[in-house]
Amino acid sequence: VSFALTLINFGIDEVTNPRLISERVWRENIPRDKAVNGITPVVKDHE
Repeated sequence: VSFALTLINFGIDEVTNPRLISERVWRENIPRDKAVNGITPVVKDHE
C-alpha cells in the first residue's frame, strides 16, 4: 500500500511541480553533450 501511495505522490509531483516541468523542457532542448547537470543547469559554450 505504501509503495502505491509513493508512486501516486511521485506522479502528482511530476505534473504539478513547475521546477520539474521546466527542467524536463530544458533537457529536451539542450544536447546532452553540451549540458552539465547539477543543481543549476549550465550549458558549455566552448570546449
